[in-house]
Amino acid sequence: MLLPFRDKWTAITGVTLALCCSTAAAQQRRTSPVKPQVVLYRHLFSYASFLESKAAEVEATGKNGAGIRNRLASEIGLNDQQRTFFAKIASEVDASLRAKEAEMRQVIATERAKYPGGRFTGSPPSVPVQLLKLGSERDAIVAAGIQRLQQQLGPEGFRLLDQYAQSRFSRSVKIPEKISSKPFTQNDFGTLP
Repeated sequence: MLLPFRDKWTAITGVTLALCCSTAAAQQRRTSPVKPQVVLYRHLFSYASFLESKAAEVEATGKNGAGIRNRLASEIGLNDQQRTFFAKIASEVDASLRAKEAEMRQVIATERAKYPGGRFTGSPPSVPVQLLKLGSERDAIVAAGIQRLQQQLGPEGFRLLDQYAQSRFSRSVKIPEKISSKPFTQNDFGTLP
């Protein structure tokens, strides 16, 4: 009679242990380490540019877009002078990033064109060195923008900005383990027209 109880107890203990382990693993995934500044700020600059474009759309209809334009700086807690510096730097960095990403898309399109239908003959190709170089240049643009922000906003202003970037984007930004020059796979190309 005791044996069925032990089996149930063993089963319950096993299920409980499995749930605890999966919960701990899920918690560890949720509390990911601090993301690299370059990645977070790339998203911050993009978000600032998005808000600026929405403000311009509202103003094109004859309405006041200042609330949208100043929203981010207000959330961060920047004063008027810091807000002006942030808007200028974010706009310039985002424009440079868009140009660099357009170059990257061109390299990707050229690489995809070599493999009609995403089909390889032989072994898959490596990641183009030019694409890796452009990715490094994109990161350098962001790093230079961060440095400019540190200089223009001062220690307290930049602390507020960095705190905002960490809290706002850290949870939602996913970072690949490492981008390497490993060969492309069929999945890297997606569905081609």
